[in-house]
Amino acid sequence: MTTPTAGAAAPESDAGALNGRAVRLLIRTVWQASKLSAIALVTSVVVNGLVPGATVLTAGTVIGGLPKAVETGEGTQVQRATLLLGALYLLQQLAKAIQSYVAEHAGSEMERALRERVMAACAAPATVAHLDDPEVLDLIAQASTVRTARYGPRSALSF
Repeated sequence: MTTPTAGAAAPESDAGALNGRAVRLLIRTVWQASKLSAIALVTSVVVNGLVPGATVLTAGTVIGGLPKAVETGEGTQVQRATLLLGALYLLQQLAKAIQSYVAEHAGSEMERALRERVMAACAAPATVAHLDDPEVLDLIAQASTVRTARYGPRSALSF
């Protein structure tokens, strides 16, 4: 039985390393296909990540302020927090729809860019003999699917 040496980092699992590489490749490919779509996608993901936390904090402010508002009759802070809570709820609903739309659009842009790259690579040689090569056909199939499933680039972004 071997023991790790002091200070040595634990090896990252192959699945974790593969997922990290896949995510970096996905981000780079979306960026190359459409910078605007990539920025919109990242923004929508960040908003969808932050809004639930802001909603919880705002709900806590409303609930925490109710006893004082009932006791003193001064509920301005609670009213503002309640309005903010409603706005955050609306933003959360809109952000989900926007993220779906942006992911679909970014996926379409990425798919278009990947197809153009595959077509350029297939058309580069002077003859079409390479298109009968099983290895080339396998590479073309890999470029149009995500792993062994028949999901295209759009499916990879629609999370």
